[in-house]
Amino acid sequence: MNRVVSSAPTRIDLAGGTIDIWPLYLFHPGATTVNFATSLRAHCSIKTRDDGRIVLESRDRKVAFETELAAIEDLAREERLELISKLVHFFKPTTGFHLIANSEAPAGAGMAGSSALAIACIGALNRLVGNRYEERKFISIAANIETTVIRVPAGFQDYYSALFGSTSCVHFRADGIEREKLDVDEQKVQDRIAICYTGEPRLSGTNNWEIFKKHIDGDAQLFEIFDAIRDSALRMRQALLGRRHVGTRREDGRVLAGHGSVHRWATSLGASVSVDATIGWAPAGVRSNTSAKDLRSGIT
Repeated sequence: MNRVVSSAPTRIDLAGGTIDIWPLYLFHPGATTVNFATSLRAHCSIKTRDDGRIVLESRDRKVAFETELAAIEDLAREERLELISKLVHFFKPTTGFHLIANSEAPAGAGMAGSSALAIACIGALNRLVGNRYEERKFISIAANIETTVIRVPAGFQDYYSALFGSTSCVHFRADGIEREKLDVDEQKVQDRIAICYTGEPRLSGTNNWEIFKKHIDGDAQLFEIFDAIRDSALRMRQALLGRRHVGTRREDGRVLAGHGSVHRWATSLGASVSVDATIGWAPAGVRSNTSAKDLRSGIT
């Protein structure tokens, strides 16, 4: 019996969200997103079996079911643990196995938990089938499979933080997507971020789809909003790199506040009461269980 263990970090999106969806970023030259990985990870463990059975289990969701290699095609239409099922169907292992998935971030918390889980599972499944794909292919595989699960176009920034960890600026250009690792004072980033989970899950895919349709239809106001999203992400990059007094709460706060206002304008939904009540609350000294360190994905 062989065992493969893989994990990938979730992320905090500092600026630039929604503009990472193809082809929206092509209409806004200079489109970027800025995020950093956290110590809250998604995990995937696979143990092989010699009986041709497939067991898929999610510890955090408390869901498990069994099937067999002969019925692997049915996983393409399986609704239980849909993302994991579709990933297994894609890789089509030829040996029985027991896959256990677990996410440390709450479902719907807005920390890209599903994207981190996808990268973790891809890493483990790819090892199971003999390293069929190079690591650089993981992001396109994850985005394409997850799109069939959420049934709306998936953004790309989440997969870069899950695969590479650390603090990133992801650049979206006509000739491709490039990830820039930002050289920042990681301790300062950690000291100034507090994660507060409201207990209210969000469905970003649904909101993004409404925005996506309006953008494709040429909504002039939405184009202006997306330009503002891009600009706030570029300012955040400058602040983190020390070109706008990074480390001062005043400058970082201005950029974050501006980005939040733009996103509420974009959705026209407004933040939830609990979110608005939380913004600006955290006093000096509040620490989060986050880290901008090189917490990239890992496979053993």
